[in-house]
Amino acid sequence: MYPVGAALPLCRLLTLDYAAKAFTLTLRSHLLGLRGPGALPSPGLVVEAAVVLRVDPKQGLLLGVPAAAAAASSAATVAAEGGGDDKKAAKKATKDEGASGGGGLVGCYVPIARVATAAERGVDAASKKKKGGGDDEDGDGGATTGVVKGERWKLEKHFAVGDAVRVRVVAANLMEGVAIGTAIAAQVDASVLSARELAPGQMHKCPILAVDSYGVLLDLGGSGAGARALVTTMHLADATVSDPKKRFRVGAKVTCRLLTCEKGGTKVHATMKKALVADSEPPLLSYAQVRGPM
Repeated sequence: MYPVGAALPLCRLLTLDYAAKAFTLTLRSHLLGLRGPGALPSPGLVVEAAVVLRVDPKQGLLLGVPAAAAAASSAATVAAEGGGDDKKAAKKATKDEGASGGGGLVGCYVPIARVATAAERGVDAASKKKKGGGDDEDGDGGATTGVVKGERWKLEKHFAVGDAVRVRVVAANLMEGVAIGTAIAAQVDASVLSARELAPGQMHKCPILAVDSYGVLLDLGGSGAGARALVTTMHLADATVSDPKKRFRVGAKVTCRLLTCEKGGTKVHATMKKALVADSEPPLLSYAQVRGPM
């Protein structure tokens, strides 16, 4: 695309390293225009046949997700989070499809740690290390590394450009303008993988994961590895429950309604109050939905 010696078009300075006397530039259109990257697929979207666009040995896969599906999921998320009065925002997200490639493909990067499990890749668990530390819910900033026994498992031997891969979107990298995904079957098939896939007001029927004096912990994904929600004692029933351990047991399935979801973290709070769970009125998710005197 850019032969050696060719003059580059207009670009933007991204970083400047005075010590190394080096700098980085970008030609990405959304960074040149200082705007969002367009309609990226929302967390939770499962694409049955994403196309492999590039294979980066020891790094990961760049997949292509249909732009129409990305725009539709983005618009649905905007509408779900903001309610009926955010229809304009949802329409704008759909129009942004053109900025992401129109009827073409939107990028979705799958780090090698999310292409296959450590066991499938033959990674020695004793030598695994976490780069950067902390939680790696995004799957992009803390890739798991380790010593591969005999270097038997190689990304380029299992995938080639043009292959179809089943992938689930888990996050987004706004700087690169791509989604972050996982191709691990258990994560793709999970009903709810992270808090980013949730929105206040949603109803869920799920098993109880733990019971303590402060409330119960629910397994929203149903597999033990997905998102969890905390129901405090004041939301266990219409009347306050003083001793949850006497009333609830681990494994029992209950119905709850989500109250708050921290998109940047893992905290999800829910209610099991019948008055709120059985309420048929649409929940008020923003002040913009309120009309008239309060």
